[in-house]
Amino acid sequence: MKNCLITGGTSGLGIELVKVFLTNNYFVHIIGKNRKKFDIFTQNIDVELKKKVLFYEIDLSEIQNIKNSFDKIKIININVLINNAGIINLNKTLNSMNLEETFVVNYLSHYYLTNKLIESSSIVKKGVIVNISSFTHIFSNMDFKNIDLKKNYNGWFAYFNTKLMNILFTYKCNNIFKEIKSIVINPGWMNTNFGNNNKSKLRNFISFLRNMFSKDPKGVAQKIYAIIDYDNISKNDCYYIVNKKKKSSAFSHKQEVQNILWKKSEELLRNEKF
Repeated sequence: MKNCLITGGTSGLGIELVKVFLTNNYFVHIIGKNRKKFDIFTQNIDVELKKKVLFYEIDLSEIQNIKNSFDKIKIININVLINNAGIINLNKTLNSMNLEETFVVNYLSHYYLTNKLIESSSIVKKGVIVNISSFTHIFSNMDFKNIDLKKNYNGWFAYFNTKLMNILFTYKCNNIFKEIKSIVINPGWMNTNFGNNNKSKLRNFISFLRNMFSKDPKGVAQKIYAIIDYDNISKNDCYYIVNKKKKSSAFSHKQEVQNILWKKSEELLRNEKF
């Protein structure tokens, strides 16, 4: 039996990934903040599958939550880590660290969790890390002096920036971690409830279009599962649109930018004494 840890695994693409890994003989560990959603999910699955899924109630907008629960997580021998959790806040929302929540949930929490798991040897040799990005990374306007856009906040750019960060983070991981491989996946536009926490005429129009033209997350999850094979993953060619290898933006391949983001992330966490 192998272990898969999925953040944001109670809805959308996350819950479909949980189902795929469960039916392929994995123990699945879910990180999420909504236990009620998890309980509803387990009520509707086979008794034997229930034995193979565990839930960790963690709010990824608060790094302290991860730290407080880490002793429970680090005992897992993780074969696949999927950093899937993501949000978009069109209105600026700050956490207790005075950091913008989109930045923390989509990127910084995953940076922290991934590094802690590697430091504790919880991710096994020949393990795979999957980070979720988006084609919107090409619209990023990232400014390291205003990394979480507390100044001149724009919710769309806050989201775009984190999708670029996830790509930069993936490439940096492949440079420094020898026996672990990372891939970054743009799953495309899916028919989920993502972003429905925001209320606006534009948001309503996007939701209308999504219902008509977006992808089924179940099919996307199945395709993602099919490419998670350590031996077939290339560290130098690791950006996918669903299951097809593609090229991310030229900017995302700049090693100096990858290094600056890594250093900035370290500094933020060090200043908060994590």
